[in-house]
Amino acid sequence: MRAALSIALLLAMVGAGPVRRFYRRHAVWVTRVSGLIFLGFGLHAIATASASLYRR
Repeated sequence: MRAALSIALLLAMVGAGPVRRFYRRHAVWVTRVSGLIFLGFGLHAIATASASLYRR
């Protein structure tokens, strides 16, 4: 029940007019920032894995 309520709340927030307008206006920058975050996670994973392999 809690999961359904939280999903409904999330859908209501994402579907709100101001959020939609913001995303449409800044879609390119939102995509770029999301990509940078994804790359950051990947680099962190590689750095962590290489550090543990180096210690062996």
